[in-house]
Amino acid sequence: MPPNKLTSRKVISDSVYLRPWIKQLIHECYKHKNKKLQRPIYNAIPRLNKKDIENPESSRCILRNKRHFMRISKFYKVENYTIYATIKIARHNFLVEFTANCVAEFERLYRKRFTSETLMCLFVIGSCSVEYRTYEEIDNIYHIRTLRKNSNIYKKIPILVIDQAFIFDRTQVNQTEHVPFAYEYFL
Repeated sequence: MPPNKLTSRKVISDSVYLRPWIKQLIHECYKHKNKKLQRPIYNAIPRLNKKDIENPESSRCILRNKRHFMRISKFYKVENYTIYATIKIARHNFLVEFTANCVAEFERLYRKRFTSETLMCLFVIGSCSVEYRTYEEIDNIYHIRTLRKNSNIYKKIPILVIDQAFIFDRTQVNQTEHVPFAYEYFL
């Protein structure tokens, strides 16, 4: 008799905190019937207060909202203290921009550069909004040309602008498989 695979064993996650939420966020961005009407979503992920940041492992606010967790999978560019990167959430990648305020707060708190030894660490994020960038801006900043599949449908694509980022777990997990962009399901 062939062995049965349990559904819980089909998808191996590198962290119990990384749960899929990015596809739902993109769906919210593209739910308008008018494809040219793409408004920013402010407060897509709520701001964290000082009490939550000091002890995130026991914070109800952080643990209840699955949108607070992510890993940085690649850094692309640092420009005027703003960092452009790709984050990994469960089984998908998403383009992000860490604001200069976020980078300064992180570097003051941890006394090291934001890009130093943070790749694939588990982060807690807050105060995030979704903004749209044109394909030309994406090409110039991220140098990714694969997102142009159906650029005639959507003139801009959403990126996550993060204003708070804190390390939750310093364990750097190796990425062994290709993780697709979440945009591939909607563009």
